[in-house]
Amino acid sequence: MIKLPPQLQNQYRELENARQTSIRIAADINRLEIQKVSVENAITELEKALEKEQNPIIYKNAGVILIRAPDAKKILEELKEKNELLEMRLKSRRKQLERVNEQIQTMSNRLTQALQQLRQSQDFQTPM
Repeated sequence: MIKLPPQLQNQYRELENARQTSIRIAADINRLEIQKVSVENAITELEKALEKEQNPIIYKNAGVILIRAPDAKKILEELKEKNELLEMRLKSRRKQLERVNEQIQTMSNRLTQALQQLRQSQDFQTPM
């Protein structure tokens, strides 16, 4: 068994930290995508309701209660703005995930090469 030098141990820890960061970002992306689908469904339903009535009765979530919203068109605009914001956040997080995954690949390659070099040098030094 090879005892890793401190430098390689640090590289391994950095790699594991990057992997954990990637997992957190992916979970955040998943959460944002779920929110976006929910907002898009609300937009669709509100647009359908507005086609039927000029100002349908709708309710807005206010914490643990629902309150009647006086202006459906204003709520629709708020939903569309929220949808745009979610899209921007998703785009940003996806780019961040891509960068972290590229870093992981680079770090993994470097660590693999260093381990191979270490193994070769130890095999070379081992008497037969």
